[in-house]
Amino acid sequence: TPSSVLETMIYPDYRTVIAFGSSGVNTPFDPMLVRWSDRGKPGSWGITDTNSAGGQILTTGSFIIGAARSKKEVLIWTDECVYVMSYIGGDFIFSMKEIADGVSIMGQNAFATAGNSVFWMGDRNFYIYTGSVEVLPCSVLNYVFSDLNYNQRAKIVGARNTEFGEVTFFYPSSDSSENDRYVSYSYVERAWSIGNMART
Repeated sequence: TPSSVLETMIYPDYRTVIAFGSSGVNTPFDPMLVRWSDRGKPGSWGITDTNSAGGQILTTGSFIIGAARSKKEVLIWTDECVYVMSYIGGDFIFSMKEIADGVSIMGQNAFATAGNSVFWMGDRNFYIYTGSVEVLPCSVLNYVFSDLNYNQRAKIVGARNTEFGEVTFFYPSSDSSENDRYVSYSYVERAWSIGNMART
């Protein structure tokens, strides 16, 4: 079992545990290493000729910030780019494809999934992934990013509200050490809204 892990999740439809930022087999923690267990055996991490356990070191960036499941694949954010992890089978099991350079995410939880789309809050923009990465036009962009505590960016949290067809990001304003504001995007009406809401 990896002795040190940033984040784990189950890969959609494949029944394997994935570790993002991990120690290797008899190697120290690597913040760019993605590892996966043998299929159907979440405690089996050793790589052999007869199992599907494996791993890959990502090459663009210095560390993995977070990852998000969509319906059939996984997005991985490093501090410099976005990868998509896809099941391909065969000897390699998974492919890691860089899909957007110079794009990152504010923090490990600064995303929300809705249907086949993944929305997230980047350093200076909002983004959407629906098979490719696109900047999400935002009418309140300057309001949000000109008054944001970047030192507390790791606390930003994204959430979806399917009843109203929207995603919301809770973030700390420049004078706050905790999340005290929110910005919401209605993907049904393609409209933005803002507000204050203190959260810890």
